[in-house]
Amino acid sequence: MISARLRVALALVCCLAPAAAQAQGGAFRVDDAAVGDPGASQLETLAGASLNRSRERVFSARLGHTLALFPALQLSLGVERDGSARGEETERGKRRFWGTTLAPEAKLRLLDLDGHGRLGLAAKAGLGWRSSLHRARAEDDDEAAPFRRLETVFGLGIATIRLTETVTVNVNGGIERDRIDRRTAPLWGVGTAWRAVADSPIGSTTLIAEVSGSDRGRSAVQAGLRQTLFEQRLDLDLVLGRNLSDERATWLVGAIAVRF
Repeated sequence: MISARLRVALALVCCLAPAAAQAQGGAFRVDDAAVGDPGASQLETLAGASLNRSRERVFSARLGHTLALFPALQLSLGVERDGSARGEETERGKRRFWGTTLAPEAKLRLLDLDGHGRLGLAAKAGLGWRSSLHRARAEDDDEAAPFRRLETVFGLGIATIRLTETVTVNVNGGIERDRIDRRTAPLWGVGTAWRAVADSPIGSTTLIAEVSGSDRGRSAVQAGLRQTLFEQRLDLDLVLGRNLSDERATWLVGAIAVRF
């Protein structure tokens, strides 16, 4: 039921939304074609929890910087910590597995939306290095053994279309190589942002909705609210999502982004 409601919300926003958010990021997966100001940095933090039996949790931080000498290029490094409850039930519940992923990315702006009116283009590439996996409160066994390996490599094309002064649509398309499963999968995503309130005493309010996925599983759907404060230096996101991992579950995600 929740998934159906989210899809209805996405359709309504796409059809009715009259504003572009800052670079999408934060709690959202579908990216836009913007990069930060030359010489500027941004720190994004995220926390999310699934509402199913596996009780999945994710915590991440990403630090990005736009080069002053090459203002079209933005480099970033993300660290993600995720865990889920798996295995047989015990007196203390299912045991929790935790993993850590390092994720460097590079994003190149190809066409500036502000300089060309209605269309912005960018390309992004990155990789995911899975550095550990262990089980809390568990005896040592093969299933909980730590490891370090390059897990995924991806490339993505990004287009941002400005429909009105308050609405943008973002389209993502690319491929991801899973080095563990030894397979290549397409990546795709479509999202829209509507700046519902602009330049108020409490900043601007943006409604964002998106759907994304690959051929590897169900499409992920997210819809939420972004409050931008202090002359666009701080973003606060609160998002409801569905199918954000391999488990079929509803997620609640919060994120904070600080630009400096």
